[in-house]
Amino acid sequence: MYRIMRNLEHIKNGLKDLNQRKFKSIDVKEIQAREKLDYIQNLLQSDPMNNHLLKMEKEAKEEHSKAIRLLQTELAVKLVNSNWAKANGPTSFLLDRIRTVI
Repeated sequence: MYRIMRNLEHIKNGLKDLNQRKFKSIDVKEIQAREKLDYIQNLLQSDPMNNHLLKMEKEAKEEHSKAIRLLQTELAVKLVNSNWAKANGPTSFLLDRIRTVI
């Protein structure tokens, strides 16, 4: 039993490190992606037929959407963790809530 607990502790620490590296600055990435998209869209207003700018706008929109999805996922996980801690267990309501957010 001790070996299992020790292995689970190692896995937990590894997951915590991964979480910090992956989700550390999601809000900053979302803001930067939105600013980049705004900048490109402002350039497009002066030259709406520029194919290069249109391609850049499409890529910036995809980048911003990805940042939004990551932010929503992080918020859903925090919601579940806080509610689970309060209720001492997951409920079907929380699982349905996660599915609608993600």
